[in-house]
Amino acid sequence: MIHVLLFVLCFVGHDNLIDDHADPDSVKAELIRYLEEDDFNKTVGYAKAAVEYYRSRNDLVDMAGCYMTLGNAYQRMGQYEEAIRNYNLCSETMDQIGGPMAKVNKRYVLNNMAVMYLEMGEYDQAESMWNRCIASVNDDDPGFLPQYNQDSLRCLDLATYYQNLAEVRLAQADSDDPNQQEKIGEAIRFLEQSLDYSERYGAEPNKIVGRLTGLAKAYFEAGRTDDANHNLDTALQLATTLNDPYMLAAIHLLKGDVKLKLGQNENAERAYLDALSLAQENHFGEFEMEALSGAYESTKDSQPKRALAYFTQNVALKDSIYNKEQQALIRDFEVQYKMEEKEHELTLQREKNRQGKRLLALSATVALLLLVLLGVVLVVLRQRKRRNALKDHLLFVVAHDIKTPVQTQSQLLEMTHEHIDEMTMPEMKENLQALKVSADDLNEKLQNIIYWVKCEMGKAENPPKRFVLRDLADEVVGEMTSHIQMKSLTVVNTIPAEWACLDDDNIVRMVLQNLLSNAVKFSWPNGEIKISANEASGSYWIAVSDKGMGIPKDKLQRLFNDVVTNSDGTIGEMGTGIGLFVTKQLMERNGGKVKLESEEGRGTTVSFTVKKA
Repeated sequence: MIHVLLFVLCFVGHDNLIDDHADPDSVKAELIRYLEEDDFNKTVGYAKAAVEYYRSRNDLVDMAGCYMTLGNAYQRMGQYEEAIRNYNLCSETMDQIGGPMAKVNKRYVLNNMAVMYLEMGEYDQAESMWNRCIASVNDDDPGFLPQYNQDSLRCLDLATYYQNLAEVRLAQADSDDPNQQEKIGEAIRFLEQSLDYSERYGAEPNKIVGRLTGLAKAYFEAGRTDDANHNLDTALQLATTLNDPYMLAAIHLLKGDVKLKLGQNENAERAYLDALSLAQENHFGEFEMEALSGAYESTKDSQPKRALAYFTQNVALKDSIYNKEQQALIRDFEVQYKMEEKEHELTLQREKNRQGKRLLALSATVALLLLVLLGVVLVVLRQRKRRNALKDHLLFVVAHDIKTPVQTQSQLLEMTHEHIDEMTMPEMKENLQALKVSADDLNEKLQNIIYWVKCEMGKAENPPKRFVLRDLADEVVGEMTSHIQMKSLTVVNTIPAEWACLDDDNIVRMVLQNLLSNAVKFSWPNGEIKISANEASGSYWIAVSDKGMGIPKDKLQRLFNDVVTNSDGTIGEMGTGIGLFVTKQLMERNGGKVKLESEEGRGTTVSFTVKKA
């Protein structure tokens, strides 16, 4: 593969502009330093400044390199709209540069954009771009670089693009698609061509392993089990020779998936345990969780005690990873804080004392809320005297979902208590803001659980009340301002101002809170959320819509049936699905209806009915 002449760098927020007289090599060195730190929030800002610096020097090659850097960084942060915009700027600059190397580099830009379109489910766009890459390779002048000829690197580039086209076909091969087998067959042909080029023209061994495993998955989807197992065994031998633990763990995971689908649960468990051992030895956290999940699935019917142990390990591992991330975030906050001048020491000290009392009061409130929650759960368990799956899920929420915000608050309180004499007023306000967001999140979860308990006990009904629907929606939006602003979201309320309702306003408020909270959690930063309404016979249909992550098809069927369906938000927020579950129960008990529409990668709309006045 040709080495791209562009320096691929990552980026955001550099405090100093680049001096017009700076040495170009020193600017590159600084960009490379930010790249090695792998801190996007620093690198983006410097890369943007570097674009203007190179523009002033009419250095199109290095300017294109900065655009590619920005595209790469936004892509890795999940901000695909910004990534595509910068990749297009890079492509336009390449057109201005011209020449064979600019053409090659433009292919790599197209490839990166196609990867994002594939992840967003825009398969036609992804396919179009990879076909353009293939056409570009076939149109190259074989002599423009001595080593780039039709018999070697050209075919290796084609191998990559054929493998990517196969991923598009496999993604399109939905179980409900009448042309499913045809698309799988086409994916197999692409992958066989890719593997043939790779083996004939000396691709790197790790790429051959990847293509063998990809082809094995396609064979299995087509029902060619023997071919699938043969490819996996070949890939395993090659990965063992390379002594690459990452590839070995991935192959064992895939072997476990294949065996599990074939109903060979014991063999599947062994494969998952092999993957688990490699993941633990090499600290592959994601593989470790996948292996534990697979081991649980392969033993839950025949070995429930062993399955429970796998499940418990998986939950503990997820909590551990999440807590480490939270602690790292708190350390980042500490590093960013700067001490202000102590010109008003006495005033600041009095303010600190007041803030300390507020923190202690908040700590006591959190503890009281937790005790109330546990007391409610115990009362319900004593009254009902039955243990079923629904109760188990509720206890899981209490133990798992409540623990994280409480731990976060405890850590912030402990840090503030230890450093209160050195902290400035802005630092104290920053801590209070973080505590407020966490407490709001905890309060939302507690309210949902308490409402669920009230519904179970038949004590959630309230007499109907007349209220203005738009005003109530605006109040809910106002209550969530801090969460909305944290992700730079825009909330548009189009409910007509004159529409009045005669219904249980507490239920309507709780439902709106749950739906808006989910929309915020699963929206991409800088996105838009819309609250709208349509008139029906005797009711209004209220809809909360976002253009965020969307919900995979396999989860849509389970969301209203399970209390806990874990899903992380766009910036790592944890969600359990209890809000949607409570929403459905409240609507059913109130004689209303609720419906859910979602498409993965495009967003979600949840609608419910409210009685007209």
